[in-house]
Amino acid sequence: MPRKYSFLQVFWPAIVAGGTLTILLGIWTFNTFLPSEGESIPPDSLKIIWLWLVGGLLITAATIYFCHTRLRALSKSLEDLTGLIPELHASPISSHSIPPWFPEGDRLFKNLTSFGTNAQKELDLQRQKILEKETILSILMEGYVALDLKQTILDLNSAAAEMLQIDESKARNEFFGSLIRHVVLLDLVKKVLGCGKEIQDDIEIRTDERSLYLQVLCRPLIESGISEGIGLPPNSGSSPSTMEKQIGVLILLNDITQLQRLETVRRDFIANVSHELKTPITSIKGSVETLLQEEEMDGSTLNRFLKIIARHSDRLNSIIEDLLTLSRIEQGQLTGVEHLQVTSINQLIQQVIQVCEHSASEKGIKLEMNGDEILDAAVNPPLLEQALINLVENAIKYSDPKSLVTLSLEKQADKFIIYVKDQGFGIEAMHLERIFERFYRIDVARSRKLGGTGLGLSIVKHIIQAHQGTVSVNSTPGEGSTFLIKIPFIEMNPI
Repeated sequence: MPRKYSFLQVFWPAIVAGGTLTILLGIWTFNTFLPSEGESIPPDSLKIIWLWLVGGLLITAATIYFCHTRLRALSKSLEDLTGLIPELHASPISSHSIPPWFPEGDRLFKNLTSFGTNAQKELDLQRQKILEKETILSILMEGYVALDLKQTILDLNSAAAEMLQIDESKARNEFFGSLIRHVVLLDLVKKVLGCGKEIQDDIEIRTDERSLYLQVLCRPLIESGISEGIGLPPNSGSSPSTMEKQIGVLILLNDITQLQRLETVRRDFIANVSHELKTPITSIKGSVETLLQEEEMDGSTLNRFLKIIARHSDRLNSIIEDLLTLSRIEQGQLTGVEHLQVTSINQLIQQVIQVCEHSASEKGIKLEMNGDEILDAAVNPPLLEQALINLVENAIKYSDPKSLVTLSLEKQADKFIIYVKDQGFGIEAMHLERIFERFYRIDVARSRKLGGTGLGLSIVKHIIQAHQGTVSVNSTPGEGSTFLIKIPFIEMNPI
């Protein structure tokens, strides 16, 4: 490959050679054609002298012009290469724009292009990693908030913003204390900033709509771990070492509202079932002790105590039966495809009305079914009938005498809906969310007086859930309630 000589290598020799040649020509011309002292210059000699002078000047001018044009081209190439540096990935110039007499520029271009290609690949890789981390952090159920030493928000994810009820797009670079008014949470942050150790606690955040229970873990944000994404300290629970500088606090939030609610339901269930079982057992035990102590007792008194024992024995049996029914439904013993049958929902509702008609007639309550739409669906007939009986009996118990209880059926594209509407006392909004819990009663005294176990609506909910459906209630105090059972159509595979 022939060697390329740079213009910079021939620039100064060309200038020196051109100037030297002009000077030497001038000296030679004057020495040759200049006459001796006292003689005049012949016209031919004068003409030759001028020709040589003009020729020398032209050579000098040509040399200067050549160098000037090359210098301008060189300056343009250097400007192009300089403009290439800020945006290497864009490659604004191509290799053929480098003059062939400037091999240094060509080598510089190739090096810059190689560097730009590698830098772009590394930049794309880092952007991909950042995007992956942001995606993972954004979909986490757990929330996190990163603060600096001045409690300015460095970063947070959507889960944390939702839990703390703050605007994620405006929260960054804001003072944490100006957005959060929870004293316990702010104290946890201050303690971690002060001691540099991990601290955990449970807090409750109350809003107008709900109460949120959060498990909060505050740990030091260590500089050595910032490159890992969110600056997790390698040794949690210990103060930063001399090699690890604390630069803030990382707050990890875990929503335990559902767990807290389940724990509350569990405690309430244990307390309620103990109380519900204790009440009839105490009455039975008291009646038996009275009968044992009274050796001589008249027939009417004996009969009264025996009725008490029988009534509370029936109540105890009802509670146990309802608990066993709930247990079997939850364990799937009464559910599943093998228990489903294509059933006429209209006939099933008519059967429910027949079963409950006697208790309704005792209060002068009328039961009727609205609509004449014929509907067949795959259901568990005994379970769905039990759920409807529970709802109708509740409607009868909590309705005024001589009122109306209506059952109606609606068919939709993917499900059917059964409405049970009464004209009873109605339910206040504060109770609607919990009426399907076990042993939950709106009016404890009235419920016990009417013979309720507190498990009827809970059984209804579990039966409908076993059909992959939902049950809900709309109610206005003093006007009555409407229970809605929504069950999707289930296809029965032929055997």
